[in-house]
Amino acid sequence: MSEFDWKVISSSFEDIPYEQTAAFAMIPTTTSVSRQCLLSGKYPRQLLEPWKQSKEKAEFVTCAKNLGYKDGQIEYARGYEAEFGSFVKCGAVIINDVDDMVHGEKQGRIGMFHNMTVLADQKKLAEMVRRFTKGGFDVYISADHGNTLCTGIGKLTGTGLEVETKSHRMVVLQDFADKDVLLQKYGMIDYPKYYLDKDLDYLICNVGESFDIKGEEVMTHGGISIDEVVVPLIKIKKQVHAFTA
Repeated sequence: MSEFDWKVISSSFEDIPYEQTAAFAMIPTTTSVSRQCLLSGKYPRQLLEPWKQSKEKAEFVTCAKNLGYKDGQIEYARGYEAEFGSFVKCGAVIINDVDDMVHGEKQGRIGMFHNMTVLADQKKLAEMVRRFTKGGFDVYISADHGNTLCTGIGKLTGTGLEVETKSHRMVVLQDFADKDVLLQKYGMIDYPKYYLDKDLDYLICNVGESFDIKGEEVMTHGGISIDEVVVPLIKIKKQVHAFTA
C-alpha cells in the first residue's frame, strides 16, 4: 500500500481519529523481504528465509516473544474477519488486497484509483479497525512496500535466484557471471548490499522500468522509487469509555 493508496482508502476513516506519519520499506521492496522485515524487526540478512514467505508467521512470533509476550498472548491472522481471543495482547493481521490489485492492474494509476475507491466504499478495513479498538487494542496500519507505474523493457527469465514475488523490478544474482551483461543491456542499478546477504548481488531496474512485456504499462514494486519505499504509518488508539456516577 502506497501513500497514494492510503489517501483514497482513508476516506472511509472519517469518524476514526488517527495519527499519520510515514515509514521506510526495506529494499528490495519485494514482499518476501520487506514484509518479513516489517513483522520481525530484522534486517534481510537476519531472516530465516528472506526469499520465501514460509517462515513469516514464525518470524513474527519470535519478534513478539522478544518483546516479552508469551505464546498465548500472540496471534497471527489473515483477512478482515480476523478475531483475537481475550488473552491476546500482540497480533498481526495480513491484508493482501492492495498487493493483489497491483499485480492484476492493467489500467495503471487510474485503475488503482478506482480499485482503491471501491475498497474504501466497502469499508472493510475501517470496520475491522473499529472492532479491534473496541476490543481494547491500539491499532497500527502500515505496509511492507508501496507500488509504482512502470513500462516493460522486456521479460527476463532463467536468471538469478528464485524469489517468491510477482515483482519484476529486481534480480537477485547468485552466479555473478551475468551481472555485467545485465547492467549494460538493461541499464540496471547495482544496489549496494546494505543489510543484505553479501554473497549475492542485487540489480534493480531504473525508475519507471520493469521486466514486463516491452512497452506494456504495469503497476508493480521491488525497486527503490519513493512510491515503493515510503509507506504510510497509521496509529489508532483504543477506545476509552467514560463512566459517570
